[in-house]
Amino acid sequence: MYLSSIYSVNTGFNEINTTVIDAIFNVLSSTASISAYNAAAVGNWVNVTAGEYGKAVSTIPGASTYVMPTSSIGLGTSAAWGGNYATTVLSANAQIPANTYIIGFVSRAYSTAANAVPLLSYTFEGTYTEIASSAHVTSTNTYFVRKAPTNSLSAVGYVALIGDQNMAATNAIASFNYAYSNNITGTLSGGNYAVNPTWTANSSTPMFFQVVGTTQRNW
Repeated sequence: MYLSSIYSVNTGFNEINTTVIDAIFNVLSSTASISAYNAAAVGNWVNVTAGEYGKAVSTIPGASTYVMPTSSIGLGTSAAWGGNYATTVLSANAQIPANTYIIGFVSRAYSTAANAVPLLSYTFEGTYTEIASSAHVTSTNTYFVRKAPTNSLSAVGYVALIGDQNMAATNAIASFNYAYSNNITGTLSGGNYAVNPTWTANSSTPMFFQVVGTTQRNW
């Protein structure tokens, strides 16, 4: 039997690497932060060190800070807001661009540790709701990253902050703070609540509060 035109075809298979690099996790170096991140639910706040937070700001692609400037975060406490008072700042500082993933924040309580909750609204003087779980802050700057958030802002948004105990503030940057409201529904530490209008202008004592966001998802 005569066989002709026999071809041997070597088919190569390319392995596709589907590993996702978690840029938020990669800023962590302390054992406590790594353990807390691994244990946290997706989208929740994770307490980290000041250095880890700073690394998130400086190394995560596209990361930017909003609300209070970093230089002001280092000021001493000279005022306080009572528990269950939400505050926001001038709209230009409170504004977060559309498609941003909120990935971190820093704040501090006045003297007694507090549950603090960053808030989001798509209307500056509207109803604000929690971004994620509450976070336990002390009387010194307390830093957080957010575990691999899946939701970005659908439009330009605005942020505010509320605590269930007195929250540290400063009177060294007058006219930075804009308004406050204590018209809340639900339980602060338990979630599922909102801060509702009306907001009242106050320009003297902004809470210590900064948010980190990026439009580039790398997790």
